[in-house]
Amino acid sequence: MTNHSGSSGERCPKPKLTPAAVVGNMPAEDTTLTESLKAAGYTTAHVGKCHLQAHQDTSRSHFPANHGFYINIAGHRMGQPGRYYFPHESEGHPNSNVPGIADGEDGDYLTDVLTTKAISFIEEHLPGDAGQRLLL
Repeated sequence: MTNHSGSSGERCPKPKLTPAAVVGNMPAEDTTLTESLKAAGYTTAHVGKCHLQAHQDTSRSHFPANHGFYINIAGHRMGQPGRYYFPHESEGHPNSNVPGIADGEDGDYLTDVLTTKAISFIEEHLPGDAGQRLLL
């Protein structure tokens, strides 16, 4: 992908590469790098923003878990959270509420929460034997 799915097109004048047409959702039939890594035995996690889905598509069909990630932490169709501080929800823009991080305390900063969750994932999935592979 050369531009996020919610884009209306080119964002800079005179790009050095010709950007591919924005198609909206990441096509399900396209094999992602993560799907290939999963097939090779890697355990993968997606943490944070995800632009595999058009903003107007309200389904969860193009969330990271549907494109090969073992776990998805906070990746959804919007590029920004409802709020950067807990609770990470917005009454005015509920479509930007961040999924999967409902636990927390008032004032928890989103970047810190995502970092803690990423570290926990790594610690929980550290290779126990030579055959296990981990990618974040």
